Amino acid sequence: MHNRRFAIRHQPRLPLPAIPEGLQQAASFGLWQYDGNTFELRLSSTAAELLAVEEGCYRDVHRCFVNAAAEERDTLVAAFEQHLRSGSVLDCNFRVSSRTRGLRWLRLSAIPQLSSQSGAASGMVADITPHKLAEMRERFIFKFMELLVGAHTVDEVIAKVLPVVCESLGWDWGAYWSTAPDQPDVLRCRQHWRSPAINLAAFSQASARTPIPTGLGLIGKVWSSAQATWIEDMASDTSFLRQKAAQASALRSGYAFPVGYQAADGGQRRLGVLEFFSRLPRQPTAQLPYVATAVGGLIGQTVQRLVHEASIRHMAQTDSLTGLANRAHFYQIIDAECSNAMADKSSFGLLYIDLDQFKPINDAFGHEAGNAVLKEFATRVLGLLPHGCFAGRLGGDEFCVLLKAKDFAAAVAQVSEAILCAARTPVPFNDCPLVISASIGISVFPEDGTTAAELLRNADVAMYRSKKSGRNLVSFSANVPGANSEARQSFLMKRMTIEGALHKALERSEFFLDYQPIGDPAAGRIVAVEALIRWRRCNGEIVRPDEFIPVAEEAGLISHIDEWVVRRACADLAAMHRAGLTDLRVSVNMAAPEFMRQTLPADLLAVTRAAGIEPEHLCLELTERMMMTQADTIIPVMHALRRQGFRISLDDFGTGYSSLARLKILPITSVKIDRSFIRGLPGDMHDRAIVRAMLELASDMRLAIVAEGVETLEQMEALAELGDPLIQGYLLGKPASPEQIVSAYSRRAWQPQVSAIA
Repeated sequence: MHNRRFAIRHQPRLPLPAIPEGLQQAASFGLWQYDGNTFELRLSSTAAELLAVEEGCYRDVHRCFVNAAAEERDTLVAAFEQHLRSGSVLDCNFRVSSRTRGLRWLRLSAIPQLSSQSGAASGMVADITPHKLAEMRERFIFKFMELLVGAHTVDEVIAKVLPVVCESLGWDWGAYWSTAPDQPDVLRCRQHWRSPAINLAAFSQASARTPIPTGLGLIGKVWSSAQATWIEDMASDTSFLRQKAAQASALRSGYAFPVGYQAADGGQRRLGVLEFFSRLPRQPTAQLPYVATAVGGLIGQTVQRLVHEASIRHMAQTDSLTGLANRAHFYQIIDAECSNAMADKSSFGLLYIDLDQFKPINDAFGHEAGNAVLKEFATRVLGLLPHGCFAGRLGGDEFCVLLKAKDFAAAVAQVSEAILCAARTPVPFNDCPLVISASIGISVFPEDGTTAAELLRNADVAMYRSKKSGRNLVSFSANVPGANSEARQSFLMKRMTIEGALHKALERSEFFLDYQPIGDPAAGRIVAVEALIRWRRCNGEIVRPDEFIPVAEEAGLISHIDEWVVRRACADLAAMHRAGLTDLRVSVNMAAPEFMRQTLPADLLAVTRAAGIEPEHLCLELTERMMMTQADTIIPVMHALRRQGFRISLDDFGTGYSSLARLKILPITSVKIDRSFIRGLPGDMHDRAIVRAMLELASDMRLAIVAEGVETLEQMEALAELGDPLIQGYLLGKPASPEQIVSAYSRRAWQPQVSAIA
């Protein structure tokens, strides 16, 4: 084809086939003719118009297709030239863009029978835009309906609609506007979507903060008139309320249309307005106006379906008299909460409530009076519940409350007492006060069951115990093998009392820290201390850590306690540094949830800087169980901590959860050998072998080693023979205050056979 383009032949030109231009124009096709003698491509007037070029003869094929889409042009020319060379099949669809007609789809094909001359070729260019647009609309509507079928909320519907319309139909920005029940005359932008390839942040922000009164501006007028509207030039249209933001974002044209549906009574229900904008001027071939009615109607029908489904679901799940969850739905709520609590290892309680003296009222005053009591009691109970809790009517005069709260003990005491008070408060009925009371039984997940059936059964048993004990009472479940009800209730009350007091302990500064020294026998000095939390209640009672730490973990308070421990330990260490123990380090125990926080490294760095100590002086201890079961989440945080300079120690090493394959990749600086392996030294050969192996393993991995629970000289000497680790235990000293640590070890020397701290 290269030679054909530029060769010059003086041969007579072939005439175009005798099909009138008027017919070509009417049928939206034009003819082309290639002359093998002159090597010219001739276009009819209609063909040239479709290709958006001048009518005439062309020796350069590329000039005929100069307005074809850039990404399609080379393939089109190659296929055309191949046809001219070999007579291969020519059937190409491509796009052409022009200022006057916008974007069009054309089809180029060959029609051999139109010319009988050797070396000649002929064919037609057909406008297939209507067919292509119809296909586009059909695909769009099909995809659109697929998205709507799976939607469960109005927000989900809109979130799916906006990107589909923009990406499928070529718009840069789209949004949905609607009114609120408390402001029916003001439209606000509820959701928007923008092309990620274009910076339209200014327009998005302006739309989000601009309320539009109904009847004003593009959105307000579409809402009020229920008619779709074009905006030709946003930058020059002074009635467009976001004109400056549109100019800043280079948006030019837009289209808005209403969303709604026809209700069962025949009236129209307005839902909102959808608007879409483009950086291009208004396109003659824009397809949104053709599908807007269908889009708005389909969204409206979907919302109508969701409303009906919600109404049916509400009727199926709700007790019609009280408005509370019915028995079946409340079972579902409890089972779902059991699954959630099992996953996050939390707890919750069920309060099974039975109204005392309800049957006599029902018999004496009739069902109308009984219903009034039930409705009023249900209303009172709902008003007493903390956020996130549920109430249900199980049937007759039996109700149930699912109670969960951070301060669980306090919540149980407060809510159960409030329910008893609400029940005792007379219910007015025809000027006659109706007096009842309530008996409550409480079961707790997971101690009293892990399913709705188990928890309800045990709470029911506890409720009957309240009735037998005189009514107007609260009783706990006694579903513990080998334990009587009094012991069970005493245990739960003690736990709940501790939980309630823990909140106040933080506020009242009832916690304090003691420190147990960690020494280097070879150097004869202490190198670190471990911070151990203590709780002295306001009455002087000391609560052991093994009593309150598990309760704090269940109640979700452990993170607050850990934060306090770290701050206090860093402050105390800074004071010990100033007193002369300049190289001393402090170790603190941390709970697993803390190591799952991505912000932990930055938070700890801020604490150490505030205290005036270096990160390397703080060692964080966590157990093997935590590290092995939550490794995927914890290890990245550990790496970040090590990069900041913090030390990390593996506590209770060797107690049964270790994975050596995982241990070798852990970014730890030390391990602590559990006291259970030290206790048998020096005589127990098995303990000696285990400790020797641990010391050799840690040494080969270049980890510092601390032996816990060292209480005798013989144990220390045996450890010196096996590998000479650092030691911690009563041989060095019992946990003591920072002042006692400074007083005993300020000279860095200690005599293990006579503990520095008694």
